[in-house]
Amino acid sequence: MHETIGYDLVVAEEELQEELEQIYTRAVNYEEALKLYCKLLKEIEEDSVMEGNTAENLKAFYAEVVQLKGDITEIAEQIYRTASYYQMEIDAADSYLY
Repeated sequence: MHETIGYDLVVAEEELQEELEQIYTRAVNYEEALKLYCKLLKEIEEDSVMEGNTAENLKAFYAEVVQLKGDITEIAEQIYRTASYYQMEIDAADSYLY
C-alpha cells in the first residue's frame, strides 16, 4: 500500500538541470540577437534618419533597447540560483528518506 501525506512531490533533478541549461542557452542566444539588433539600430540611427520625429523616436527606441542588454542573462542566472536553492531545500527536507 502506498501512503502519502496529502501530496506527492517529485523533483526530477536531471530534467531540472537540463531545463535550466536550455533556459541559459536561450538567454545567451537572445543576448546575441539583441547585440546584433542594437548594432543595426545604431547603423540606421547614424546613417539613415538624421532629423525630425522619426529620428528622435529612433534615438529614444535605441536607448531603451540598449538598456535591455544583460537583463535576460541576469534573469536566467537568477532562475538558475533559485532553482538550485529550491533543489537543495528539497534534498534537505527529504534527507531522512535516504
